[in-house]
Amino acid sequence: MEKVYPKPLPVIHAMLICDKIITDADNKKKSLIGIFDTIYYEQLPLYLPELWIYINLADVFAQFDIKLELIYLKDSYKIIEIKRTLKPTQKTNWEIAFFLTGVVFKKEGIYAFRFWMDEDIIGEKYIYVRRAE
Repeated sequence: MEKVYPKPLPVIHAMLICDKIITDADNKKKSLIGIFDTIYYEQLPLYLPELWIYINLADVFAQFDIKLELIYLKDSYKIIEIKRTLKPTQKTNWEIAFFLTGVVFKKEGIYAFRFWMDEDIIGEKYIYVRRAE
């Protein structure tokens, strides 16, 4: 019987929340505009028309089903779930940009963006929703 080895998980070098990601048409470099981890509100629910999640991965040697979730940590309520498949070619380093529209934060507190590869969470980025003072 052939022995099956688990595929090695990639490494996250960066996971950032920002207002906008601009990709240069010529050299494909990405500019991340307005990086943040806290949102201040006047009243709830807080509506964000758009935001971006940037993820930089290294050591991608196999195909993975990937997923980005946004959850409210206090009760694990899932707000967003985006699924894709990552199919490596010749390169082993990847930049992934998730564009989110119409994100609604209903409660004050800590939320988490969780990045999954197959059945493993390999990255988590917290966003804090706080009352403006």
